[in-house]
Amino acid sequence: MVLGEVGSYIPARRVEIADLQNYLGINRAQKEIFSRFHNIQRIPMMKEGVTEDLVRPALENLFERVNVDRSEIGTFIYCHTIQQVAPFPHSPLRKLQSEFGLESAETFSLTMQNCASSITAMDVLRRRFQSNPKEKYAVVVTGEKAFSPSVQHIPHTTIMGEASTAVLFKSEGESNQVLAVKQKTLGKFSGGVGLDAATLKEFEEKYVPTLIEVMSGALSEAGLTWSELDCILPHNINLSSWKRVSKAANYPLEKIYLKDLPNQGHCFCSDVFLNYRSAVDEGFLKRGNNFLLASVGLGATFAAAVLRH
Repeated sequence: MVLGEVGSYIPARRVEIADLQNYLGINRAQKEIFSRFHNIQRIPMMKEGVTEDLVRPALENLFERVNVDRSEIGTFIYCHTIQQVAPFPHSPLRKLQSEFGLESAETFSLTMQNCASSITAMDVLRRRFQSNPKEKYAVVVTGEKAFSPSVQHIPHTTIMGEASTAVLFKSEGESNQVLAVKQKTLGKFSGGVGLDAATLKEFEEKYVPTLIEVMSGALSEAGLTWSELDCILPHNINLSSWKRVSKAANYPLEKIYLKDLPNQGHCFCSDVFLNYRSAVDEGFLKRGNNFLLASVGLGATFAAAVLRH
């Protein structure tokens, strides 16, 4: 399986973290932690619109980049963190499926791995391509509205932005071959932001070593070592966490793509593909590079995928 192309959409409107203090219920000291230590300065937010209005431009961007017979797209997956993204019975996924002529695709959502669901989708698709040799293409979309303070703010950790991606995967190809996908779920921490203080402390202690374990496992499955890894395209949880990972793994921080973190925050499942799009466009990711996508979803799922560009 290969990653064929990535379409993306980031709203032009940026909201300063300072302007969200009252809305999110954070004080000045907490705001300073986000801006100085976590390096989240502002986030993209649509001024109005619903979920499909956020995701639609990414699909449009994808199909501007690629010319495929949409009747040959066998799977259409929507990865999201918020389990209910629209009032019942409205389905943004079904609406977009109809709008973009994807009625022949098997369509479903992935959400239980939260922000790691986009990497989970890659594992699911590898298995689907292997079990159905006739399937040529699949499309994965991400993007959701941060519609309330409770879903936009993970205390002391990150602030969620709004952006979307649409990703074409192919059963065959040379560039962006998916070499390995690894995941690990620590169900003890399924309470997420509702964990008690002692369990939350335990999660924080296990966060870095577990993420490194999963990334190391993916590299090993791909037949690579850390020294052969050219870059990491991460989820934009915060700068502080990735500094800890960099130090513990003895991996250079400058090889972890964090350039967009200050202006995007953490955009749910979209981060790794947004960072891929930017890394390619800016020349940070070069042909032949081995790169790793990494994400952690509350709950807690640690996920990594290794590809060769």
